[in-house]
Amino acid sequence: PVVITDLAQEWPAYEKWSPDFFKNVHGQRIVNVYDQSYAQAGSTYMKSTRQIPFSEYIESLMERNIDLRIFLYNIIKEIPELKLDLK
Repeated sequence: PVVITDLAQEWPAYEKWSPDFFKNVHGQRIVNVYDQSYAQAGSTYMKSTRQIPFSEYIESLMERNIDLRIFLYNIIKEIPELKLDLK
């Protein structure tokens, strides 16, 4: 095994990316959210529970324990400018 330390400290994302950053800058984006019924057989199998603004999802995560998750969301594909924050 290898442990790499301090790899990302020089990346802009290291300081920039935070819940507040995503909420304030990209919060208007609509995301599919899923609850525990995502993996249950039947009509709800692999279907999103609903669509909400990314800011609402982040606020929900930060304020309380919620049963909503985001799956298969390729954030770099959806927000390509974020690649500039990675080296």
